[in-house]
Amino acid sequence: MAKRFEWLDDAIKNNQIIQYDYNTFNDIIPIGRGSSGDVFSAISPEFKNRVALKSIKINPSYTIELLINELKQHIHIDSHNNDNILTFYGISKNGDKN
Repeated sequence: MAKRFEWLDDAIKNNQIIQYDYNTFNDIIPIGRGSSGDVFSAISPEFKNRVALKSIKINPSYTIELLINELKQHIHIDSHNNDNILTFYGISKNGDKN
């Protein structure tokens, strides 16, 4: 499983993905639930607006490979500067390792 995280570690080290401290998020409010996890609304001093936090749960139906594929898609889409697509800011890890 460590090799699976190698791409993610490299993406963070190369600044392709920014990792934010989860403890900087305040006023975390649940707003939805999906097959791969929950979605929350939150405020952080890093951002001027409220942001969405998607909590991913790695399990047999949502694997680390699916997470990495989703992150790669966000990186690719975010490079197009399209006003109709949500901006991907980065990742964070809470105390539950989500």
